[in-house]
Amino acid sequence: LVHPGLQKLLEKSIPEATHDSSARDPPPMCHPGTRVNYINSLTKWGRNPDDHPNERITWVKGPAGVGKSAIAQSSADALGGDLGASFFFSRYNRREDPKRFFTTIAYELAVRLKLSRYGILLDEAICDDNTIIEKALHVQFEELIVKPIRKLEQQGEIFSTKVILVDGLDECEGSAAQESIVQIIAASLRKKTTPFLWIFFSRLEPHLISTFNRFGIAPLISHTELTISRKLDREIFFFLAEKLAEIRRKHALEESWPTEGDLHDVVDLSSGLWAYSHALTLFIDDPDSLGPKDQLRIVLSLARKIKQSGGTRHPLAALDLFYSELVLKRLPPKKLHASRTMLLATRLGVFGNHRSIPELVLVANFLGYSKDQLRNLCQSLHSVVSYDEETISLEFYHASFMDFLGDPARSNDLCIWSEFNIVTLFDRALQSLSQVSVIPSEGSSHRRISIPQQLWDAYVDKFDDFEYRFEISPGTHVLYWKVFDSLVRAFFKLAALASIDDIARRRHLLQIFDYRVTALPQNEYYGDNYDKPRLWYKVLERREMQSLCVKLSKLGLLRPLKNPSIPGRLREFLFGQRDECFWTLGDGVKRIVLVTGKNGYDGYIMPRSMRHLKQFTGQNPVHLLESY
Repeated sequence: LVHPGLQKLLEKSIPEATHDSSARDPPPMCHPGTRVNYINSLTKWGRNPDDHPNERITWVKGPAGVGKSAIAQSSADALGGDLGASFFFSRYNRREDPKRFFTTIAYELAVRLKLSRYGILLDEAICDDNTIIEKALHVQFEELIVKPIRKLEQQGEIFSTKVILVDGLDECEGSAAQESIVQIIAASLRKKTTPFLWIFFSRLEPHLISTFNRFGIAPLISHTELTISRKLDREIFFFLAEKLAEIRRKHALEESWPTEGDLHDVVDLSSGLWAYSHALTLFIDDPDSLGPKDQLRIVLSLARKIKQSGGTRHPLAALDLFYSELVLKRLPPKKLHASRTMLLATRLGVFGNHRSIPELVLVANFLGYSKDQLRNLCQSLHSVVSYDEETISLEFYHASFMDFLGDPARSNDLCIWSEFNIVTLFDRALQSLSQVSVIPSEGSSHRRISIPQQLWDAYVDKFDDFEYRFEISPGTHVLYWKVFDSLVRAFFKLAALASIDDIARRRHLLQIFDYRVTALPQNEYYGDNYDKPRLWYKVLERREMQSLCVKLSKLGLLRPLKNPSIPGRLREFLFGQRDECFWTLGDGVKRIVLVTGKNGYDGYIMPRSMRHLKQFTGQNPVHLLESY
């Protein structure tokens, strides 16, 4: 059967976020025989709602590294048919979009509740109004979940209680969205418009503590707290003993390896953190090392170093030492720099917006890494990330690694947000855009855009069916609009972050740069029509825009533009009733228009005029799109 409504819902969901998704395989799970009390308690709570009629939400809370995601995964598996849906947020694995949360939950419910007409009603609702899946969160919840269930009840169908499990709520993008999700669900439970039980896992963030303790929400909550405790040493010892025994058998090592004393030292090093013990086993089994014996020797050396220094200062200090001393500083300098640069590029948020092309492909394309180079870099981080060569994707085992790299107080000179790293990427974006040109198309009167970056051959055919080509000419690769779009967004994002005026050469390049290249018309999908040009688009969020404007003004590149010749209807569509400011960016005919707000809001760019753009492209800009 064809269900067009459900298909549209799937397209606006994140199927990779479910507990049984192949994207998370193998998922973090509790080792057999460990954390049993928590798993049993949560499954019992989920299967016996009559035992706690007022408590409809369980909040499992705790600091980083205590095993929240593993308990969540094991609990989801243990619930079996009592699980209605699940969602595992992950900031660093691009499963963080709140606008796709309720859509994913609704789609899962439709798939898992096979004997219910819920999926049919949901399909009909979306077919009647396709915009439902684009609405605000509270509207999505009402239209996709509450109303179909209400119709089922009116038709006499008994909708059984199911558990919906949500891991990593604190990794959902934006604290306001996190609070809103809890408030929407709590309001439904108070009104009894949905029959679900909810289990949330998250860190103890102040705004979430406040939300779960609010009047009207607190009576619905059952609390479970996970702590960093040396009481877990016995279970961690059991886990490490079995994992190292597996490694011993795999490498045919003697039965005496490791010694019991070695195991106790590794347990002590783990400091009560499950994330640490898991990372240590991956490090010891690193396929690119000299072998498990040598890797264990390095681990024990770190343990002795910590003991001699009098222990660690805070709970995550031992884990930080592992990340710095054993994961990163052991890399050759060139590979360390390349790894940090790659990880920074993934955090910019400009390469992960195109779901049809893997983010890592766009990052590697931008940095000029070949497929072999990318594989080599990712494998050197074996103990903290999983690299899938088939899908060209990274899965971070634990959020604490990128938390460490993003916090200069913890990672010091290893922090990925160093000025040197940011400027390195900015210079690359500036250099790449400076080489963009519009060239004649062979056998056609039209012109096409040439850009130095090249997508890997292996991905050309894969995306050729549904992506618009950027350029096709003899001896060059096929390039896509999305590659160019990511490059432009990276340029503006990095300009807002970097010290762009500290070197005379860079100041000169920015002053002679042809900014018209950033405002080339973009293809955008409108129904079945790919040919409509978009001559304006958003490049920066509010705070970044304010930073960029200050820097460009100091360079003399940003000047107020009075009475801009922008059609009133377009102006109203873009900015509504807001008080916008128009600026020109660049010099002479190379200028574009930059639009901000007097009180600060998102930044947009557009051509200064069609005449200026035509001088750059050599033809009517719209024809650039019509030829595709």
